[in-house]
Amino acid sequence: MIITDFTNMMATVGGSSIISSALTYLFARRKYKTEADSTEIDNLKKSIEVYQTIIDDLKERIQDIKNEVNVMKTEFDIKLKQAKEDCQEIKL
Repeated sequence: MIITDFTNMMATVGGSSIISSALTYLFARRKYKTEADSTEIDNLKKSIEVYQTIIDDLKERIQDIKNEVNVMKTEFDIKLKQAKEDCQEIKL
């Protein structure tokens, strides 16, 4: 009887330890996965910020180049007009 009681008590303690360990594992696993996901999201946000900075810089550079092209086009048109006028004067 004492051996049976002792065996039952050990089975109960052992069983509850296994259940407790399993639950702890499951909750810890869930927590670590959530933390890993959170870290991944933070890293993605930082990457997006870096790329957004690059994109904004490139937009500015493109606009500057467009402005330069417009200035050069205007200067070219003026010089072309002067060259045509000079050619007309030479023909006369």
